Amino acid sequence: MKLQHSTSELKVYHAEAASGDLLAQHTTSTAGLLVVLSGTLNFVLADAIHHLGTGQTQVIPAQIPHSVYCTSATTFLLILPQAAKIQKA
Repeated sequence: MKLQHSTSELKVYHAEAASGDLLAQHTTSTAGLLVVLSGTLNFVLADAIHHLGTGQTQVIPAQIPHSVYCTSATTFLLILPQAAKIQKA
């Protein structure tokens, strides 16, 4: 995941992942937004699985464990407030 843009208020990360790639369970200190630019992924939030594809978004609540599993080659953006911290769950 690469920091693509940063302002005094927001950080925008750009990620490219292969089919089968996993972003292990973690939490964020603030709410954020995941935007799928291409491909498909499963966003696992607590016990719910959200199947997302190109053009879809997912709100990421603060302090709730979540993970991402790419079901195809996927490109996505992660948008977080500047103060956000990502921690392993």
